[in-house]
Amino acid sequence: MRPEDRRRFPRKSQRFLVKFKSIGGAHQKDVGERVGMVINISKGGIVLTSKREFQVDTLFEIKIPATPLGPAREIKGKVVWSKTAAESGEYHLGCMFIRIVDPNPED
Repeated sequence: MRPEDRRRFPRKSQRFLVKFKSIGGAHQKDVGERVGMVINISKGGIVLTSKREFQVDTLFEIKIPATPLGPAREIKGKVVWSKTAAESGEYHLGCMFIRIVDPNPED
């Protein structure tokens, strides 16, 4: 069985920019907002690019703009893996969603 066949949520390949910042973990003092490119996304997480390496368990606040997949959202996520992309020298960060803020909460 291929690893992607064991996933709880199917991934969708996407390319769009997101803003993110570290809010806890090893990079807690790194409060600057960064921009990364989404590589793929699912209901359970996201893979994005970063010019900087972040350690596993770093907590992020991720601002996802409105896309054909849905409305703009603010998400809390946790880095579960990090790899260097050989072709660009950037890092690919696998982040698991831990909290999704509903943009239109019902009263």
